[in-house]
Amino acid sequence: MQIIKPRKFNPERISWWVILLLLAFGIGLLVYFFWHSRAIRQAERWPTTDAVVTSSKDISTTNLAETDYGTEAVKQNNATFAFTYTVGGQQYVSRRFYLIGRPSAGFISMRYPPGHHFLAHYNPNTPAMAIVQPGSLANDGALLVAILCLGFAATFLIYNRHYT
Repeated sequence: MQIIKPRKFNPERISWWVILLLLAFGIGLLVYFFWHSRAIRQAERWPTTDAVVTSSKDISTTNLAETDYGTEAVKQNNATFAFTYTVGGQQYVSRRFYLIGRPSAGFISMRYPPGHHFLAHYNPNTPAMAIVQPGSLANDGALLVAILCLGFAATFLIYNRHYT
């Protein structure tokens, strides 16, 4: 009968839980990136129609917040944005800018003031769904973070196998 000795704890070794967490997070972000990229490509092929901005305001609010360093003023900018468009004789209202997310409040209020005309992309299967632009740069950030997570996970695996 062979006795199996438990492995000693090695403080230089990277925990398998950390590696698994990085792998899961990285793979999840990759799935999100490819799903979002596919949705953007589909939306770019949607038909367009003339649209008019009906509401575009940059609303700034300032609140006081208690922090470890005392009371601080916290400023938030929010945008109210809406546009109207017509498809097949039916008028619709949309508040969406991108498929997912929206740019900063200042960007919206400066580039799309009330009365501004532009071409909106609308879903031919659901004309009530329309957007100003199909994609955003947040998608590129997801890919970068996914690559970093997977790169760290691979580095930790190699380190554990060869150097501990």
